[in-house]
Amino acid sequence: MLIRSQDKEKIINLQNIGSISIRFVSENGYAIDTTFPGKNGETIAYYFTKEKAIKVLDMISQNYAESEKYIIRRSFQMPKDEEVKV
Repeated sequence: MLIRSQDKEKIINLQNIGSISIRFVSENGYAIDTTFPGKNGETIAYYFTKEKAIKVLDMISQNYAESEKYIIRRSFQMPKDEEVKV
C-alpha cells in the first residue's frame, strides 16, 4: 500500500516503513511521522489534536487491512486536519 503525504509532495511505500507514529509538536498540534530501517524518518501530516492523529492511524490501519483482504493495491491520502472528524 502507498501513503501520500498530507502536502501531496511524498508517496511512501508502506512495505518500506519501519513504523508510523504520533509525535507531539507543540500546543498547536501533533505530527504523524514515518521511520525507515536505517534511515531518518519523515513527517507526513500534522493535526491539531491527538484524537485526530489517532483517528488517521485508525484509517490507515483499516485501509491496509482491506487492501490485504482483497489483495488489491491501494494508496492512502493523508487527510487535512479539518477533514478528520472524531
